[in-house]
Amino acid sequence: SSVCARRAVHQRRLPQALRPAGLCTKAEGAKRKAAAPLDSLSMVHELRAGGLPPPTAEVLARLLLRSLAEQESRSKAKYVGRSELTFITSQQETRHESARTKLEVTLESQHASLQREMERLRNDLEKLRLELRHERDKERTDTRYEIERTQAASRLDLNLFQDRSRGQR
Repeated sequence: SSVCARRAVHQRRLPQALRPAGLCTKAEGAKRKAAAPLDSLSMVHELRAGGLPPPTAEVLARLLLRSLAEQESRSKAKYVGRSELTFITSQQETRHESARTKLEVTLESQHASLQREMERLRNDLEKLRLELRHERDKERTDTRYEIERTQAASRLDLNLFQDRSRGQR
């Protein structure tokens, strides 16, 4: 009991970073048990109880914990952290919003351009209709003129023929 009291006093004097591995207060030990996958002190006790000498048990516990820590850091390196994920997500949302805005502007511009083109085509079509109507009316007038001229020439020829026929009798 006096050894535990000396350890607790000794630990309180040292900063957390300088405390030897495996030495902690009861509260810190409870936190470590909840956070760490293995309790190094209980592991050393069990290894010693299994017949290993104390230095070997401590080295084995440290190696096992170091190996687990390395494995955990390699595992963490494979995944993105929450803050990095939030940053990447916000960047992607910003890019998406920018692309959406550009697309909307482009679509509005193209829509306006198509509207202008449609209006121009409507005007051209109306001009062509007017020209076609004018040409049709002109053709009708020309055709009537030709018909009337031909009819007049035929009447003249008929009258001349009748006059000659009368004069020969």
